[in-house]
Amino acid sequence: MHEVYTCHSRDVCLSLGSFGLQREFSTHSGCCTYFASSRVLTQIKEMRQMMEHKKDHAKATMKSSASGTSGKHPAMTSQEMEECITGCLACHATCLQTVEHCLEEGGAHAAQEHIRILLDCAELCESSAHFMIRQSPFQGRICALCAEACRACEEACRRMGDAADLRCAESCRRCAEMLPHVA
Repeated sequence: MHEVYTCHSRDVCLSLGSFGLQREFSTHSGCCTYFASSRVLTQIKEMRQMMEHKKDHAKATMKSSASGTSGKHPAMTSQEMEECITGCLACHATCLQTVEHCLEEGGAHAAQEHIRILLDCAELCESSAHFMIRQSPFQGRICALCAEACRACEEACRRMGDAADLRCAESCRRCAEMLPHVA
């Protein structure tokens, strides 16, 4: 089942669109509407709430650092982190959609190895987003593993060569490029 998500941030909107979620319209006064599963949309909404909390935390950290206390600057800005989380969740959704497509296509598309890498990538993308949302001390390691899975999934999807697999390959490539900045 798919639901509608209306994005209210141009940057997040561009990120969602670039990761293959289906965009219905764009006005950028109300922003864009995307179609995705209710599970993905719930995760996006939770991520946005967590990012608001992280923005407040980053401001406090920067303020304490400026006042001479031993605060530490975050490795990424909150906007970059939000884009990375959104990218992981979008890649997760795209991989799952591609699994469905590949099973319908059959043949090489439905080969066990291809389906396995799609599911591995989807699972690691979702886990990476969750680790980033809760600021886990293990997020660097899980995100590095996720980037590795994304690169492998990109390669596998490019070999398939049809439009759905190429869309997945592009989503995986973008996600893999964002993740090394998380550590």
